[in-house]
Amino acid sequence: MRDVHKDEEIARNPGINLSFANASDQKYVSVTGTAVVSNDRAKIKELFSTPAKAWWSSADDPDIRILKITPDDAEFWDFAGLRDQLCEDGGRCHDWLAPRPRR
Repeated sequence: MRDVHKDEEIARNPGINLSFANASDQKYVSVTGTAVVSNDRAKIKELFSTPAKAWWSSADDPDIRILKITPDDAEFWDFAGLRDQLCEDGGRCHDWLAPRPRR
């Protein structure tokens, strides 16, 4: 039997935030919106790919759902560009703008 707990949670509180990062380029995207759980089997089969096999054996798994997101707002941050702008002409960069060493 399928666990519907997350479906019910999203139905009660559909507000979401999706965040994407390209940390090496210091570029970030944040999208806020509303989520709806979908059981569109044709779309699931269309979108199913090899990486999804880490969680499900095939697109026919009855537990797979799709989140359909309607965006309300989106922001793009380019901190590399901000750092370059604030530090141009020999200006002193603030420590919080300095690149962090990779671990």
